[in-house]
Amino acid sequence: MDNTALLRRVLLEQAAHAMCLVCLKTGALLERNRMFDALFPDFTPDIRTFVQADSLKNSWQPMIIKQKNDALFQAKVIFFDQDSQTALVSFRRSGAWEYLAHAATEERLFDSFPAVAFIHDLNGVMLACNKAACEYMRIPRPELLGRNVSDLMPPKAVAALKELLDKSMLTATPINETFSYISDGDSEKTWMGAYIQPLMAADGGAVEAVLIMLRDISEQFLVEQRLATRDRLLQATSQAAQVLLSGGKDFADSMNEVLAILGKATDVDRVYVWSIHPSPNPEINSELHTTQLYEWSLGAEPQQDLDICTNRPVSEAIPTWIDTFMSGRCVNNLVKNMPVLEQEQLSPQGIISIMTAPIIFNGELWGFIGFDDCHSEYIWSELEENILRAAGMIVGAAIHNHRINDALEEANAQLAAAAEIARNLAEEAKQANEAKSDFLANMSHEIRTPMNAIMGILQMVLRMPISPRQAIQHLEKIDFSTKALLRIINDILDFSKIEAGMLDMEKIPFYVEDVIRGVIDLTKHRVEEKGLAMFFEKDPEIQGQYLGDPLRLSQVLTNLCTNATKFTSEGHITVAAKLQEKNDTEATLLFSVTDTGIGISPDQQQRIFSAFTQADTSITRRYGGTGLGLALCKKLTQLMGGDIWCESEADKGSTFSFSIRLGLVNSESRHDAQSRAFEELNVLIVESATTSRSKLYESLHSMGCRMLEKASTIDHALEKAGVADAGRRLI
Repeated sequence: MDNTALLRRVLLEQAAHAMCLVCLKTGALLERNRMFDALFPDFTPDIRTFVQADSLKNSWQPMIIKQKNDALFQAKVIFFDQDSQTALVSFRRSGAWEYLAHAATEERLFDSFPAVAFIHDLNGVMLACNKAACEYMRIPRPELLGRNVSDLMPPKAVAALKELLDKSMLTATPINETFSYISDGDSEKTWMGAYIQPLMAADGGAVEAVLIMLRDISEQFLVEQRLATRDRLLQATSQAAQVLLSGGKDFADSMNEVLAILGKATDVDRVYVWSIHPSPNPEINSELHTTQLYEWSLGAEPQQDLDICTNRPVSEAIPTWIDTFMSGRCVNNLVKNMPVLEQEQLSPQGIISIMTAPIIFNGELWGFIGFDDCHSEYIWSELEENILRAAGMIVGAAIHNHRINDALEEANAQLAAAAEIARNLAEEAKQANEAKSDFLANMSHEIRTPMNAIMGILQMVLRMPISPRQAIQHLEKIDFSTKALLRIINDILDFSKIEAGMLDMEKIPFYVEDVIRGVIDLTKHRVEEKGLAMFFEKDPEIQGQYLGDPLRLSQVLTNLCTNATKFTSEGHITVAAKLQEKNDTEATLLFSVTDTGIGISPDQQQRIFSAFTQADTSITRRYGGTGLGLALCKKLTQLMGGDIWCESEADKGSTFSFSIRLGLVNSESRHDAQSRAFEELNVLIVESATTSRSKLYESLHSMGCRMLEKASTIDHALEKAGVADAGRRLI
């Protein structure tokens, strides 16, 4: 048979595909069929670039045609005549899996996809994969291709994956499920999410390959498992409470049902309740004893009513647990990690993991509830501990109520108290949030106010001609505003340092009267502006130098004096210092700042030392302030070894007192020299206000003045002056 006849016969046999007879010398198409015209209606592909020596195989090979927007086709050389350089070529459009395999081989697909993705044939031979697959299997891509998948993955993972693969292949449909395995040498399960997609042939026939995508979901699964366990425990605790409160069954049956609910929810092998009680034979052994009251077991040997569970001394039954229970903590551990004495007790019972929670009534240890796991290692989370502790409290309360009739009422009271605490905490949280919001609003106002004053005065000075006197007045206002702004910033920084534990207290020698006079000098400008009187009372026992932090003492007194000035519209302010206690190395001084201002109600007094809080929000709007000063004062006084408190009555004024501890310094007292300087003075005090007159008298007397006279009117003063000795100077 000649070549032409053979070609025609083959052409007829392959008529189901697009076919053509091509001359490789000229590239001309000698023959084509209708399927070829249908597949390539608008152009004729250059087949010579495809038909090369290495492609002369009777198998389908991929061919990308640029004119078809990089469409992927497959071509197969059916026959090639060497003499005439003619070839018979068959074409078909590639199927989905073939395109994926080709694109993955070219490294143009999947590499940006984070999940492990690969394609293998029906024999498990790897056809294509992405970078994530190479990293997961720890093998470079060239070494992966052509190898069997079962040789590349952990054996236990292969076994689990094969079950899903068989399921998908049986129905020829994709599946999206999870599986787990434990690799050799690991104790934790690895959870994988698997998507398996069978890939059909181009003609829609049988499955030719499989696309598999894997994602490690161990962390997500663990979180979901913990959440599911939490919900399961909460639901079981709720069910247990309902069973115990229903009271429709025999109490023992109810307890067995409750422990069964908790056992199934926790997936343990044994749940039990023990009581801790006085010794039944105190004359023999007076220590506390413990007895198992109820038990549920599944897959573990029951122990109820055995000698090891009845009237055992705690030093023998739970030697190391009793202190843990007394402190309100749980025992939550793997038996292999516990002390040897406990391992010797628990291991023979087949226990692998154990969790026991104390049951406490009215501050006293009543007993404990326990959960034994004999089939797995598990450490309960803190949240799960708390839920099981609550379950134990419910169970213990029910048993206690069964023994004592009024225990249920006590349990209800505890429940109501817990609800009230929760409400109070919620209310406190709400108030704290509101206080912080108010603080931010107040703080922005307090900072802007002096800043605006400074900027406004500077603008006015720059734009208008002013006299030297006006310049001094403006500079005084700027000085006042800058100091106010600095105080706010210092308060914020100091409070932050204290909260962070970074504020260091100095210990240097200083005179108390110097600090107080500095505070008075700092605040007297505002005091005089409001027409108030300010007095200083010093205990004569406060002599010499003390060792401490004068800056922080000044800061506390300045805050208190500033507040007193702010909230006092008429009357006076008195700063007092007294010696409260003294020994060989240190002294405790008591300071107070008293005003005749608006006062503070008892309810408000409980809140004023909290951060971001003022006695009343309306006060903030009227008087300003950050709500941080008194909280800072409290923390500073505590750092100086004392405390601060308030005594006040609304509309009658307030007294803020605080104590601090200071070290003693061996130095000469200035008291004697000061007293001698004042004792020869003859002083006449003229003041219409009785309180102010008395305060001035006490202040001068504390400074050493001994010749003092008081007058309430000008006439009275002139009368006193007239009878004074001519030889003495009258001030």
